[in-house]
Amino acid sequence: MRVRGAWMLPAAAALALAVPAFGATSTSGMAPQSATVALPSAVPGIPPAMTARYDGITSHLRPSVLAWTKQEAHILAARPSFTLQDAETAAAARFAGQGVAQMNLSGGDIEEIAFVVMMQALQDQDSDLQAQMNQMKALTAAKSQIRNEIALANQRVASAVGSSPSPPASSNASTTNLTNRLDHLNAQSETQSLQVQTMMQRRSKLIDTLWDVLKSIQGTSDAVVQNLK
Repeated sequence: MRVRGAWMLPAAAALALAVPAFGATSTSGMAPQSATVALPSAVPGIPPAMTARYDGITSHLRPSVLAWTKQEAHILAARPSFTLQDAETAAAARFAGQGVAQMNLSGGDIEEIAFVVMMQALQDQDSDLQAQMNQMKALTAAKSQIRNEIALANQRVASAVGSSPSPPASSNASTTNLTNRLDHLNAQSETQSLQVQTMMQRRSKLIDTLWDVLKSIQGTSDAVVQNLK
């Protein structure tokens, strides 16, 4: 099992997001109970070894080839899932009969083109993932503000009870309205949290595949060097 310490997000950078437990409901005007799920606040960086190889390959690509890889990456990134074979099949179909010189690759092949496509798909997915994480942070801030408002409303109700037989109807209505808003945001957070977790799992699998491709590409390059000695 590969240790990916170079790209795993440090625990200190994780953002604790309160996500309501399934089936949790609010009672008596109080905020619903929540389960805390730790999610990162930013997308982990792409491993430097992958970025270096990607930069090395793309620096030798013709603009037309690079434009095609970006277009294909958008197509793959939009799918629920895709494999290395999908990228290689698309590359082989696009560049069938073209040699390395025609593609302007330095010692490259279809596997390297597929690697570029998958790296660009990863970049597209990372942009979408970061947008989802930003929305999660916004939801967390909004829930925190509403919880503070609920606490103040409850204090006003408690003060009113102490000075009169029953609190004003407006106070109860205010607390109920805030609690309903918090319930709604909790539901949104739960849905978005699951979506972020799914996207991160998908990203982890893609990173694993890219490691395998990178290893294969490096092995091919090493073999070429040995043959030249």
